Parts: sequence; structure tokens; C-alpha cells
Amino acid sequence: MTFRQACLGCSGNLAGNMMPDLPDPLAGADKTTAKRFAQIAANADVWFKSDAIGRKIVAAMQLTGKFLIDNRQIVEPGPKVSSKRPWYDNRTHFPTSDYGLLDARRSLMRQQLFAYGLTHLAMMLVDKEVVSPIYTESDLRIDRATDLASEMTHLNMIHWDRSGRPAHAKFNLRSLMPAYLYAELGDGNEVRDNHAIDMVCLGLWTAQKVGREWRLSSGVVARLFHRYLYEPVAQNYDRIIESDNPSFQGALNGFKFPEPLRHPPFDVPIPAPPDQGR
Repeated sequence: MTFRQACLGCSGNLAGNMMPDLPDPLAGADKTTAKRFAQIAANADVWFKSDAIGRKIVAAMQLTGKFLIDNRQIVEPGPKVSSKRPWYDNRTHFPTSDYGLLDARRSLMRQQLFAYGLTHLAMMLVDKEVVSPIYTESDLRIDRATDLASEMTHLNMIHWDRSGRPAHAKFNLRSLMPAYLYAELGDGNEVRDNHAIDMVCLGLWTAQKVGREWRLSSGVVARLFHRYLYEPVAQNYDRIIESDNPSFQGALNGFKFPEPLRHPPFDVPIPAPPDQGR
């Protein structure tokens, strides 16, 4: 599926070459939160599937790809990029055959790859006017989007996507309450108010109203990030962790990012959930 194909069936605004507004988590302050969320979700769905925004996302991913594969910098509170240490600090790692130690190193690398990689990407998306500048004005919103609960939710959504099962059938606001440590007695409003609005505005989730329920799945930015940044960088550093030189930083011989990040085409392929385009 491409950005152009993903837009089939979108509102007439896009077909008329009229872009919606930049997704704003503070939009609709005069409305109830439920109506605000509906407005934000509909706007973001069109925004992130447009060709123009797709090209900007890929350009931002190229910058984040260099940040991740070089492993010479980290994102500090602010957020801001710093050269104080690498995002995955393997400088003191020594060769080992200890499975437990290797597994800990792989797990730590993946957690930091998700958190620092998505934070850096959000900063680049702000620079390119793809997401709201509010995400570089405060750490709280981006911290929530990249914490362990959001990482586990992201991986669950990707797992369902890649397993050939429709993500929309599993995830809704109420089903995610335990992941974010809310009591299951509620109706999911806490997830909507404290997490879903930002995740939708960052392109990490999509939200569709079906009856009285909001069904959620991985968004365009999340799928592109996982396929074209997370996977190749994790594979590169897995090889480094398991090598005789586990403190190496950078790309191993033969490493290449997938084609869209090397020579972005007009229509960038989006890894599609199985319930779309089939």
C-alpha cells in the first residue's frame, strides 16, 4: 500500500488538494473530550496518509536512521540531541557466550531503540511541520508516547498486523486500560485523554469509531518506523552484540537501510495491516 492508495476513500478535502490542519492535541477546546477526539482522529487519518506528508515523514526518518545507526548521540530531556554518550551505550561491552548476558543486552538495546528512536523521530517531524511543536516543548507528552507501556502496545499492534490478524478486532480504549495501569472498571476515557490523543496526533495510532467503540491500530508513522528503522537497526546491533567486538558502534559491512530511506520514491510503501488492501 502506498500513501496515495491509502488515501482512497478519504474525505473530499484531500482529493481537492486541500490539506487538513496539522494534528493538534489541544484542538477543539470548546468541545467535550469525546467530540474533540473524534475531530482529532478524523483529521489525523487524512493528514498522515497524504503524499506530501509521506515525503516529509521519510525525510525525517532518514535523519533518525543516521542517528540510530551511528550510535554516537543520545536524546536528553528537553528533548534535545546530545553527544554526551551513545543512545545504546555498548562502549564497555566485552565478548561473551553467556546467554543471559547476551539476552539482557539485546533487550536493553531494543528498549532504547524504541524510546530514543521515536523521540528523535518526533523531533524531526516537528522540524518538518508534520507534528505539533508541542511535542518538543515538554517532555511529558513524548515520554508517555515512548514509555514501556507504549512500547508493549506498539509491539502488540505490530505483532497482530504481521501475524495476519486484523488489529482493529483486538485493540480499543478499554482493552488497553491494563497496559497503562488503569482499573478495568472504567470505559477507557483515561486511555483516550492521557494517551490516545497524543498517539493519534503523532501518527502512532489510528482510531476508528465503530458503534460506540473506538477501535485502534498502528498508525502510518508507527508502521514506517518499525519496518524501515527499528527492524534494520535492531538486526545490525544484534550482530554486533553477538560478535567478537560487541563495543563496535556503527553500520556493519553490508548494512543498508531499506530502499525508501535511500532513494525515497513518490509513493512510499506503507506496511499495511492485514485488514486493509486485501
